[in-house]
Order: sequence, then structure tokens, then C-alpha cells
Amino acid sequence: FFNDPATTEIYTLSLHDALPISPGTWTFALGDAATLEVEVVAEAPFHNLFHPPSRSLVAVGDEVWAAQGYAPAVARLAADDLAPRGEIRVGSWPVALAATPDGATVLVAQAGDDHLGVSDVALGRMVDAIPVGDEPSGVVVSPDGAWAFVASSPSGEVAVVDLAARARVGTLPAPPDARAMALSADGSTLYVAGHRTGAPGRYPYGDDARATDLLAVDTATGEVRAAFA
Repeated sequence: FFNDPATTEIYTLSLHDALPISPGTWTFALGDAATLEVEVVAEAPFHNLFHPPSRSLVAVGDEVWAAQGYAPAVARLAADDLAPRGEIRVGSWPVALAATPDGATVLVAQAGDDHLGVSDVALGRMVDAIPVGDEPSGVVVSPDGAWAFVASSPSGEVAVVDLAARARVGTLPAPPDARAMALSADGSTLYVAGHRTGAPGRYPYGDDARATDLLAVDTATGEVRAAFA
């Protein structure tokens, strides 16, 4: 049984009953001697999906920006003492950030809404959102600032985004559950690692012809230059 903090009444609860939903502290009897207190809150982060941050920090001038993951926001912190300087409201589940070479724009991989957010540093707000595919998990920007490469976890591919046009214009191959990326200094080669890197038995289970750990991909042609399994 339990007591309802909203009414102070005592109820009997079977395993088939609904769990308590009124905010407050609920006390459950565990046998004759023990009790368990459970705190029910009015609002909580949505946990149905799991989108761990991958590259959630980026230097922006004299600030550090941090993707907040659970909250649809990017925190702005002073680089010297990490004092809060405000936040940028973005789409759901921001998990990765990348700044353009000129420092004018910060891109946000928004895993919860399948978009790449575009935040204007001078304006201090998000100004656009580009659809890039399922659950974007990472983003890197080419050295010339013309292109963004956005990993998609479920699809096993990398979206190619024309930043001037603010549009997805193609895809590049990637390992299953693509997560981490790095570009060569000249931007000609994209290195993409999947969630199973170093442990092929990890999720997703089963045989997969694409089950390589790491790919080196030509960014101009999409050719896989090398693969490490």
C-alpha cells in the first residue's frame, strides 16, 4: 500500500495497478517493517531515447559552448573561469557541436529532431535548422567552411551539407551506428568510427557486411580509401 501526498489517504496497490502520478513524496510499505520513499516530480527529461553527447564542447572566441543533451539548449561559458554567460535555445537532444573556421557560426547536431541547428554567434541565437537524417550523432566542418559532415547513427551514413545553401546535398558511407568523425588537415579525407569500434560483438548484434570499425572516406568522391575492422 502507499499514501498519496496530495490527499494523505492510504491506498492498496497491486502489481497491475498504475504507478503514482501526483507530484510529491510517496511512501511504500515493504512488508511489515520496511518502507520505501519515492519522489514523483511534475516534469522530468524524456528517457525513451538514448542520445549520449559525442563532441559536446567547442571553443567560440573567449567562450566555451556546451551542448546540454537532455535540455534543448547550448550553454555559453567564459573560457577562463567557466562563468555562465547565458544559453542558446536549440532543437531537442543536442549532442555535438562544431564551429565554422571564421567563428561566426556554430552547428548543432540535434539527435531528437533529426536536424542540424545553425546558430549565429553574433546574434546569440539559432537562425536555421537543416534536415539531415535520422538521429544525427556528430558533426565536423571542412577547413574552408563550405561543408558540414553529419553522422547518422541509425542509417550508417554521413550526410553532406552545403553550408552556403543550408541544405543536405548527398551522403558518404560510414560504419554501422556512426558516432565519431575527424577530417584530414586538407579536408580531403573523412575518418568515421562506429559505436562498435574495437568490439564487433557490441550492439547492433548479428552479421553485418559493413561491420568495420573505422572508414577513411574521400570527401569528394565518396570512395572508401581504407577500412579497419
